[in-house]
Amino acid sequence: MTIELDRTTVQPAITLPTDLWVRTHRPESGTAVVEVGGDLDAAGAPRLAELLEARANSTLRRLVIDLTEVGFLSAAGLSVLEHGYLRACQHQILCTVRVSAGSPILRTIGLFPLRFREAIEVC
Repeated sequence: MTIELDRTTVQPAITLPTDLWVRTHRPESGTAVVEVGGDLDAAGAPRLAELLEARANSTLRRLVIDLTEVGFLSAAGLSVLEHGYLRACQHQILCTVRVSAGSPILRTIGLFPLRFREAIEVC
């Protein structure tokens, strides 16, 4: 017996990842806000790592990593955030990680003993 599927009505079992986007702005002197959106996974993590490293090596006094538009956070993304946070702290930069109150990534962050958890600002 052969079963034929109508491929026009079959829905994917998983939601495919969305592209990662990153933008930076400086609301005031000495402060940079890095806004991240989409899915922060292994494909996009190196891009964010490079940007956070550049900000950590700058003359900033404050760095805000805004994840309010991130829908998915992988282990690679967590690693980049942890490293970026620690590098900022090494350079005496006050670092905050901003996350939306209802975001699914808040649960992901809560599963791991990450140092940047102390810097989370829920909005």
